Amino acid sequence: MAHFIGTLKGMHGKASRLGSKNSGVIAQAQGWQIGGEVHVYHCRGKDYVSFSINGGSGNASMSALIKTFSLDALGNIVEVE
Repeated sequence: MAHFIGTLKGMHGKASRLGSKNSGVIAQAQGWQIGGEVHVYHCRGKDYVSFSINGGSGNASMSALIKTFSLDALGNIVEVE
């Protein structure tokens, strides 16, 4: 059963993909020299979203985590250390 949904739009229109609590959803957008990745996942009863930057198609091995977020008990967005 789907727990997450990811969508994107490009020159061939819009597409979407579903993810479960086990699979999560990972989305990437890359240029030749820089790109980004969003990872939405479920762990220990909570949903998380992580943002990373990478070296794009020309240097895909370079990657740096920017931030990870979740919700606290009151529903506020909080940064995860």
